[in-house]
Amino acid sequence: MRDTHRPSPAQIYYFFTSSRHWRRGLLTPVLLILSLAIVSCAEESAVATKALENPQEASPDIPTLDPTRYDDAINSFLYKDKIFPPAKGGIVMVGSSSFALWNQQMPQDLAPLDVIPRGFGGSTLRDVLHFADKIITPYQPRALVVYEGDNDISSYGVTPQEMHEDYLTLFDRLQQANAGARLYVVSIKPSISRTADWPQQQAANALLKAMCDEHPLMTYIDTARLMFDEQGTLNHSLFVDGVHMNGAGYRLWREEIRGVLMAHEGGGDRPL
Repeated sequence: MRDTHRPSPAQIYYFFTSSRHWRRGLLTPVLLILSLAIVSCAEESAVATKALENPQEASPDIPTLDPTRYDDAINSFLYKDKIFPPAKGGIVMVGSSSFALWNQQMPQDLAPLDVIPRGFGGSTLRDVLHFADKIITPYQPRALVVYEGDNDISSYGVTPQEMHEDYLTLFDRLQQANAGARLYVVSIKPSISRTADWPQQQAANALLKAMCDEHPLMTYIDTARLMFDEQGTLNHSLFVDGVHMNGAGYRLWREEIRGVLMAHEGGGDRPL
């Protein structure tokens, strides 16, 4: 049940800044930071819960996409951007619930890389395209890491070829924002409850890998292979439910994704 009594970010900010005594005090910056931290934890928890409980992500019968269903999540990112604007030229991490549930831990897991977590649960690549002008291009990122495909194929029937075309469209948008920016495509992962969709997801992965192999500014990150045992059986111990990973699954992702990014983004004249 939604908590209708939870104060909004604006209400918390007003509470700590409206009094002239607080405005004049030295504690105002500290209290503001603490209030934002509380809001951040509450909002991230709400997004994560929505990602786990959102029936749209589990239903194969949804005929159309309505990006406005993510307005609250996107507005949360925009609010934080106003208070603590991310530095230009960072690494934006955008994706569905597999990234949304990782948002808070991601900067620590991928340190010292300067990542900007922008995962929002249940999303598709077309949702990312819809919100690109709000949560990607304004940061003028030097690199963009994307995890999408779970919901695209399983919930909305997007074809592998359409996934390929949508990625090309996103890459064009990225280049318009910052010419020479690199795109990292994280492979679509297998899921316990979506084994019937795995052949289509594999086909999409093959197209995306070929796309990245052909372009010097694209890199394919194959995390999917890590989720099978030596016999080629999906490792169920990496999941907390039929779709989402547990800590063990994220440890595999962390090592693979961080390794690739450090090799390409963490040295030479490129800022961390």
